[in-house]
Amino acid sequence: MMKALVAREYGPPELLRIEDLPIPEPGPGRILVRVAAASLNPADLMLTSGAIKDDFGLGFPYVPGTARGKYVVSMPDAQASRPR
Repeated sequence: MMKALVAREYGPPELLRIEDLPIPEPGPGRILVRVAAASLNPADLMLTSGAIKDDFGLGFPYVPGTARGKYVVSMPDAQASRPR
């Protein structure tokens, strides 16, 4: 399991909750990253509030925090993902 700040509906920041979510499995052409730190910026809050949902609709649950410090944990098909 991993911890994540989650929006389950549009609304104010008070609706955001820290939840345990399953760690995703990277599929073909994807990598798994571990997030060391994340921040919320005004754009994240506009997204989760619904202020710009006509332009950028969200699927819920949504994990905000577009500014993230991360590093690669798993890259299953590393050879296929290398630039040629």
